[in-house]
Amino acid sequence: MSSTVRTLVFVLGGLLPLLAAEAAEAQGSFGAYAVRATDSFDGANGVGVQAAVSFPVLPLEAFAAGDRFFPDCDGCSMWGGSIGVNVTVLPLGLASGYVTGGLVRRRVDPGEGLDSVTDDALNLGVGMRAGLGGLNAFLEGRYEFFDDGELVLRLGLMF
Repeated sequence: MSSTVRTLVFVLGGLLPLLAAEAAEAQGSFGAYAVRATDSFDGANGVGVQAAVSFPVLPLEAFAAGDRFFPDCDGCSMWGGSIGVNVTVLPLGLASGYVTGGLVRRRVDPGEGLDSVTDDALNLGVGMRAGLGGLNAFLEGRYEFFDDGELVLRLGLMF
């Protein structure tokens, strides 16, 4: 694991306990989404799930997510997971914009008897969410900084 990735894990791991005082007022959410990796396998669609904890006093949400992609090829597969934070930067009443960043892990199996590859990278992106009560829709685009890079788009609902 690179020193940048270790630093991010250290910072995220240190930040979450500092927010423990807010845990009593923290709000948890869970959701599902459609996801598109625009470059791998000439574009691959998939599905994902996400759990998040937000802190009403801060414009911050910590999340963990998992993706399963369905590339259009025989014997190939791709899955991933990520942890990170969303920081609200543009609150607009029922809608809000946010910046997202974190750590992502991808496992790609190209099929055809070739070895699978698991790699870690940082990601950074922007998103928009809107909703009422406990139901929120979101649209997000983020860039994953792997050697070849990857633009990932997500559209989903959080409960």
